[in-house]
Parts: sequence; structure tokens; C-alpha cells
Amino acid sequence: MDSNGFLPPRKRGMIFLIIAVVMVILGETLLRNALGKVPFLFYWMGCFVFTGLAILFSLRDVFGVQRQAREQQRKLLEKTITEIARQKELKSKQQRESGGRAG
Repeated sequence: MDSNGFLPPRKRGMIFLIIAVVMVILGETLLRNALGKVPFLFYWMGCFVFTGLAILFSLRDVFGVQRQAREQQRKLLEKTITEIARQKELKSKQQRESGGRAG
């Protein structure tokens, strides 16, 4: 897959997912009583942002894999059709040559 940044989308998505999971664990254990109302809200909004980024990068990766599979299928179909046409032409040429010698 092509990547414009330093990390491919699959790795970026995994990093965002790990961050979100760590934030959920910390938010439910260590920070549950330590955060006030406003920091609590911003903390969980940040967690949702990282989760959303992980989802977006995973969807981007899925669509990229699907596009790559379609391209490979199209190339394979074109190659197969070309090979069939070449074999048909070769067979008809052989039949003409063998028919020309007999007559």
C-alpha cells in the first residue's frame, strides 16, 4: 500500500487503537476518581477521537486491500484472455500449416 507519511495506514490505525485501549483502561481504573467533570469529559472525548481515528484508518486499509484485489483480478483476467487468444491463434495456424501440406 502506498503511504504518504512515515507510517503506513495499518500501523497508524494500530497505534491509535492501542492508545484508545490504554486510555479506556486508565480512565476506568486509575483516573476514574481523579478527574473532575470537565477534565473527565475532555479525557473521554480524546479516547473517542483515537477510537475514531483507528476505525478510519482500518476502513482506509480495507478499501485499499479491496482495490488491490480488484486490480489483481482484472490483470489476471486480461492475462488469461490474452493467453487463450494466443493459444487459439497458434492452434489455427498449426491447422492451416498441416492442411496446406496435405493438399
